[in-house]
Amino acid sequence: MTRKSILYGLFCCAVLAGGGSRAHAQFPPPPPPPPEEPAPDPFHAQKSVEIGQFYMKKGKYEAAIDRFQLAIRYQPKLALPRRLIAEAYEKQKNKTAAVEWYQKYLEALPHAEDAENVRKRIDTLNKEIETHPVKRKHHSGA
Repeated sequence: MTRKSILYGLFCCAVLAGGGSRAHAQFPPPPPPPPEEPAPDPFHAQKSVEIGQFYMKKGKYEAAIDRFQLAIRYQPKLALPRRLIAEAYEKQKNKTAAVEWYQKYLEALPHAEDAENVRKRIDTLNKEIETHPVKRKHHSGA
């Protein structure tokens, strides 16, 4: 046997036995799984609400809705942005979305001071939806 074949044989045995340099390489542990919900951030939630209210006053309802939804992401249990989203949809004449968000507001804060008024508003909007259904435009393929 040649010296090369002996060294090669020893190298193969070392690798198979876990003695090779790669076999001893330490891999970092896997990162921890991401949290189910991001950590609440009340400061940024409040700032997002304030900016959304500014947009509402300027009549920029889509921008306001985006900010209110961002506030919910920063603080998922915060109820106020849900009511404000409903109001923005109402301003846009989107009664169905307004009802949906008023309901989400009540789910988040069932005993709100204005809960009775919000329930009445939902009833009124639902009646309006029933009496004046949204007409959908049909686009022809021509």
